[in-house]
Amino acid sequence: MAVEMTDFEEKVWKYLLSHPKTPVQAKTIAKEWIVSDNKVARVLHRFVENGIADIVRIGSKKFYKVKE
Repeated sequence: MAVEMTDFEEKVWKYLLSHPKTPVQAKTIAKEWIVSDNKVARVLHRFVENGIADIVRIGSKKFYKVKE
């Protein structure tokens, strides 16, 4: 299933692909590109809904990684 992505979504996807084994928080990506945490979190949540990423919960925090 092909997923259409905006330019920003592609940037987030490429970041996840460049860190395949390490789950990452939305705020980590947001801090790197100086954008809001919420903007990145919406993109990551969309990836989870489309089945191309997984949520890993560690305590009360959400981390995201590429689906294996």
